[in-house]
Amino acid sequence: LVLGARASMMQRNDSALHWYGRALQLAEAARGSCLLADLHYNMGVAYDQLDSIALAETHLAAGLSAIPRVGYALLEGTTRETLGHLKIRQGRPHEAASLLDSAEAIARTLSHGELLTAVLEDRVELYETTGAHDRAIASLKVLITVKDSLAQAVRKEEIAATQTRFDMGRLEKELDLMKVEAE
Repeated sequence: LVLGARASMMQRNDSALHWYGRALQLAEAARGSCLLADLHYNMGVAYDQLDSIALAETHLAAGLSAIPRVGYALLEGTTRETLGHLKIRQGRPHEAASLLDSAEAIARTLSHGELLTAVLEDRVELYETTGAHDRAIASLKVLITVKDSLAQAVRKEEIAATQTRFDMGRLEKELDLMKVEAE
């Protein structure tokens, strides 16, 4: 799995698929459902990047069926979003809608901004392909709001980290000054 992930990061999808395939054999033998789900997801993404749509869909669907019922909601949401996006690109938007509904519910439950952003972007594409332009515009407005909220959260974290570094620097200087005065 690790070798496949490294190859995938280097955009060497053929090599990634080789290593994922080898790991898949071991996971099937061990009956590790979480590992199977993760491997199928990664293989689906790699096949998608290689434009092997049928194989991508097969592995993403297999990944969905292998996900354990409890504890892997993010993997399920991400897999549903990826499969929904794939179906939109295949010209099967009606099959994508329920996948995106489930992925959006998971993203909102987990408060996972990245997944929610991806789902909303897919919804805009879905509505554009089906001619529902009013719904596409409404989804774009929600997407802008979500992205703004995420950007504000990141900025607040950066400001808090900067403030903490400043406060620590000031405390260190005060401590040094107190040591000098004590001598």
